[in-house]
Amino acid sequence: MQQVSGKFQDGKRTVFDDLVVNTDGNVKLSNETKTGRGSYTTNQQRYRNGEPVTLTGKNSGDLKGTTISINDTPDRLSQVNLETGNVTKTTTKP
Repeated sequence: MQQVSGKFQDGKRTVFDDLVVNTDGNVKLSNETKTGRGSYTTNQQRYRNGEPVTLTGKNSGDLKGTTISINDTPDRLSQVNLETGNVTKTTTKP
């Protein structure tokens, strides 16, 4: 699933570049892709720091209303070289 919105309890939102979902419909991994020296937005960092979000919006499909947390859904950051398109670094938390 791509470009999936999530909402924090305080109503603020974040967007996941990709969510990897298994055949049972469970989110197994969230992925953020950054180019150059890009970094997480404030709200992406909130998720990465452990604050759960509820999936919202049309791109969440059947998972709309599902709450996910980095405590049970790992987050991967993929750094991409803008010139070559190659992944230069990948980190996963936890």
